[in-house]
Amino acid sequence: MKTKYLLHLMCASLALTASAEVQTLITEDFGGVFADDLNGSTADVFSSDITTAGGSSTWSASTEFQQDGTVDNWGSHGSAFLSLGSYVNALKGDASAIFTLKLDVTLVDGGNGITSSDFISLGFYEPGIATGDAFYSQNEGVGTVVFREGGGSTNNDFFGSNGATTGVNVGDFSGVNVTHTLALVLDLTTHNGVSDFGSISLYVDGVLQTYNGGADTSISFLADEDFAYLGFSNANNGGGIVDNFGFYLGDAVTVPEPGTYALIAGALGLVFVALRRRAV
Repeated sequence: MKTKYLLHLMCASLALTASAEVQTLITEDFGGVFADDLNGSTADVFSSDITTAGGSSTWSASTEFQQDGTVDNWGSHGSAFLSLGSYVNALKGDASAIFTLKLDVTLVDGGNGITSSDFISLGFYEPGIATGDAFYSQNEGVGTVVFREGGGSTNNDFFGSNGATTGVNVGDFSGVNVTHTLALVLDLTTHNGVSDFGSISLYVDGVLQTYNGGADTSISFLADEDFAYLGFSNANNGGGIVDNFGFYLGDAVTVPEPGTYALIAGALGLVFVALRRRAV
């Protein structure tokens, strides 16, 4: 009887884990070559659900961005982005409306000294974003993390609505020749379009970032934002390497990747066999 109860408990645990499984929507591993611009190329994985919602798997990008993930240091600014169509907006208020946007970023010195104005950012954009813009241009960013060459302890690095107008400082993860995994978790499950417009949280290398003395772990949006695009920008001499771009339905930071479920099931099976032997 005890073994049967434990079996049911393990199965229930696996079911709960599987119910939280993350769905991969978009990935890009930048497997091309430096000589080819990212602009006009196609994402490695692009969900048909996003295509049906009017999104596009074709990258729009300024000439700073190459297919091997290189971001050139040209002393200007620009963006690389993909269209989501109405996919995210249509899920506002739904219980499933949690999304994760991830990117590995390595900054290199642009040659003009290390400054806080040189950076690569990751986030979502409103309609109107152009390849020659950055997230702060015309306040087109809606949920952005900024990885700066320097000045990370004093400059804002996490932004909500209206480009760079609602930023906070979450800590010093600036630097050159350092790689960080940046992840934004967009939560629109409570969105009602009147008093609640959802929120966004930031993880750096898997660690949830806080501000306001540790009291706050997310930024609430101030208005009903239009999540039309997603991608990354650079500013001034902010250049380096980007890799492992991914967009997921679900929390891809705290929930195991889909490939781990077989391992979990296998481990539970071994535990069950051991319990059966003990019972005998």
